Amino acid sequence: MTVNIKLQCLATLTLPTGLYAFKRVGKLKQGVIFYSINYFVSFILGGMLVATATQENMYVDILTLVSLIVGVAGIIIPMRLIKQYSVIYNNNLKSKSAILS
Repeated sequence: MTVNIKLQCLATLTLPTGLYAFKRVGKLKQGVIFYSINYFVSFILGGMLVATATQENMYVDILTLVSLIVGVAGIIIPMRLIKQYSVIYNNNLKSKSAILS
């Protein structure tokens, strides 16, 4: 049974459903690695932002911009990855069903 690519992309918006989407196409390990790196970087940047926000310096603006970029990338990259993996998964299923019939 093929997977719906649009639903797979929407599933990546939250961690549990995103991991399930990666599991469904057989790429759970890549999903766990990506989400771990993404959350690690987000927490480090958030901590740096809080630490520098108490001080008056120019790094607050730079860290805010970098945090925004990482946050947006944390949404877009999993969607692109799951779309790519879903297309490959669907093509593999179609080729297997063509061989069997």
